[in-house]
Amino acid sequence: MKKAVLFWSGGKDSALALHRIKKENQFQIVSLITTINKNSNRVPFHGINEKQIVLQAKLLGLPLLRVYLPNQASNEDYESKVGGILESFKKKGITDFIFGDIFLKDIREYRENFLSRYGLAAHFPLWESNSTDLIKEFEETGHKAVITAVLKEKLEEKYLNKELSLEYVKNLPVGVDHAGENGEYHSFVYYSPYFKMRVSFSKDVGRDEGPYLVSNIREP
Repeated sequence: MKKAVLFWSGGKDSALALHRIKKENQFQIVSLITTINKNSNRVPFHGINEKQIVLQAKLLGLPLLRVYLPNQASNEDYESKVGGILESFKKKGITDFIFGDIFLKDIREYRENFLSRYGLAAHFPLWESNSTDLIKEFEETGHKAVITAVLKEKLEEKYLNKELSLEYVKNLPVGVDHAGENGEYHSFVYYSPYFKMRVSFSKDVGRDEGPYLVSNIREP
């Protein structure tokens, strides 16, 4: 199998991308990459504490590279930080990178164009999957997640801090993508069939963070 690196947010999409990769048996994931807000030490907009991301990686038995970004990081900030990491992987002969995007073509094109500058390839194992079917797959494969952020213009606070499930997404308002692909919500995976155990965590009250209401997930 070819070696590849997975961009890991700590949420359901990256967890499902890992599941698909393992099922398809085409790539061997050798490392995770996660972006962290250097001021809050959390995954941007997800509310996931850096320590919880580190624990997820340990439970997966995978190395984790953390990319520290400033508040409201620009594309230039992102590319400057991530570019050096991409080059280091390329020097090791790793040219394939995995993302959990589902159907937003502009984001896919951005990732492909960015990686192509370094002669690298982007792969999207969830691409064009049905959003409801993805949540069903997430649930049926034994994954567990909690909703950590909701987009205020789309979802009320009552949708925050809830267990992600097929029942949850079927009760979302009309027009909200069931997989939250338009940024309607974000999640934290506290159990995966590839974890050695569950990740312990505590929820928080919802706090305004720009367009989101965020529950900052932390250690118990």
